[in-house]
Amino acid sequence: MADRSQLYKYKGNRCSSCGLSVEAMVTRHGTFNRMFQLHHVDPDAKHTSYEKLMKQRLSLEQIEEVDKCTLLCTQCHAVIHAQEITAKLELSVEIGQRKVSQCFDGWIKADILDKTFTFVTNQRFLLKPCEVRFGTKDPIELCVIEIEKDGNLLDWLQNISQYKFVEILARSNRQVLMQIEYAGERKAKITQAIGFPVTAINMSTQEDGANDIWMRNGVVLTKAGKIHTSGTLSYCCDLI
Repeated sequence: MADRSQLYKYKGNRCSSCGLSVEAMVTRHGTFNRMFQLHHVDPDAKHTSYEKLMKQRLSLEQIEEVDKCTLLCTQCHAVIHAQEITAKLELSVEIGQRKVSQCFDGWIKADILDKTFTFVTNQRFLLKPCEVRFGTKDPIELCVIEIEKDGNLLDWLQNISQYKFVEILARSNRQVLMQIEYAGERKAKITQAIGFPVTAINMSTQEDGANDIWMRNGVVLTKAGKIHTSGTLSYCCDLI
């Protein structure tokens, strides 16, 4: 059976509406059972055998199901379903002379007394600006969403024999987020910060080749129940 504490950590380990943390609940009450729930942002996308799936051991299918959700405490979950307010949100940033946008689907929790709205979504914020370097060429600036969704990363991998070296840095603090090096013979060596959410990787440490490590949304999960959100991951891949 899947470890709910592992799945909750994967989803941030706190209510995405009020911020109540799972750890605080355990510290105060000794348990988080019945106090947190996974909320499907798109109810129609919910697995037809959701309850059965969530009782199984961790698998790719289960992770993909959790990716459809946001973590809520039971009170916020109840309020959100009682109010039934869905919404779309578009955020934009300016990079040089360009405007880059990201659209979010989610739900709203309204507070009438405070006159505030809380927007919850399962989508990660991908508008952080990066600096991308290609060997000795002048760097370019791109947002994470452009690296992830515009086919850029795949192009850099496929043409790394020409680029030789690609490096992606966070513009805010110069942290190295990813390095791609040509390793010869149609191979590439990749080193990336675990928190850089641009790749989905399935790995195996088993003799039978069964996957037991997954990297999704800047988080590494293992079948042994571990969660990693920091550090680096290095691997090699064959180029098609």
